[in-house]
Amino acid sequence: MKNLFTSILIFTLVSLASAQNINDYKYIIIPETYEFTGDRDQYRLNSLTKFLFEQNGFNTFMKNGDKPEELRKNTCLGLQTKVEENSGLFVTKLTLKLVDCNGQIIFQ
Repeated sequence: MKNLFTSILIFTLVSLASAQNINDYKYIIIPETYEFTGDRDQYRLNSLTKFLFEQNGFNTFMKNGDKPEELRKNTCLGLQTKVEENSGLFVTKLTLKLVDCNGQIIFQ
């Protein structure tokens, strides 16, 4: 029983130490178009995403727009936004994911 408790405690500490936070990143990069939309900034989703992140205090940039020199040199300072469509017949569901440069999902 003591070994089980010790192994659970170690596993919990390791997982907490390796977890990343959205505040560890300096920039959020928003694409010009999402995969499920056909046109650039269709339904104004991209500009709305940028506006909402900026309203909450994040530094956001469009993927093809001007970026600071620091972000151009090290793209791992920013998180990429991805939106997945999980729509049904009568419901439209969108899931926002923030992905780091290694492809790991930081926030969903």
